[in-house]
Amino acid sequence: MNNKFDPISKLVGKIIIVDDNYGKRFAARLIAANGIELWFESKRGAIWMRNRSDIQNICLGTQV
Repeated sequence: MNNKFDPISKLVGKIIIVDDNYGKRFAARLIAANGIELWFESKRGAIWMRNRSDIQNICLGTQV
């Protein structure tokens, strides 16, 4: 997916709140949006990836 036309790419570097399709909610910094992969970093430094298809809702969290 071309980042120029991807609205999620504008959220890279921001803290977001994510609701996934499995009933989990988490807040983390979005560090990359590569095609269907969204990469996150927790405040403790853990890094993980979620597929876009696993995400139900994304909203901005409190930016510090």
